[in-house]
Amino acid sequence: DLIGERLFSISSIALSNIFFAIILLYAFHTNKADKTIYQVTLYSALFIGFVQCFALIPGASRSGTAITAALLLGLSLKDASKFAFMLGIPTILGALVLLLFEIQTLDASINFTVLIIGFLVSMIFAFLTIKLFLNFVEKIGMMPFVIYRLILGAILILLI
Repeated sequence: DLIGERLFSISSIALSNIFFAIILLYAFHTNKADKTIYQVTLYSALFIGFVQCFALIPGASRSGTAITAALLLGLSLKDASKFAFMLGIPTILGALVLLLFEIQTLDASINFTVLIIGFLVSMIFAFLTIKLFLNFVEKIGMMPFVIYRLILGAILILLI
């Protein structure tokens, strides 16, 4: 709620896009890729989860911050991406549980059939999209995403 209630300007979103693009670029270029996803320790997972919290800043990306942290720890790009998306599962489920609790406080009727169908369809498409993204990242790397974020940040600054 604190993050949602704060007023963020276009300039702060632009600067965070540029800032996180630079960190991603650094992590991508200095990555040793000497660890696999099976070598992630509890402390590594906690570090990646902590860094993921920076995605609360508008202009930052949850998966982008998690991938950056995993690259900094030495995971390969493919394993960093896999871990980042697996880390999204408890995040999304937690948000769903909080949303369901919030809905219960309202006096609205809920069609659970529609809710379950929507959940299952979005889950299937999410898994297919992740598979496509992993293949895409393995072929092209992270540079297009870095360039995109730098250009987006620059355009937002020009709009100010």
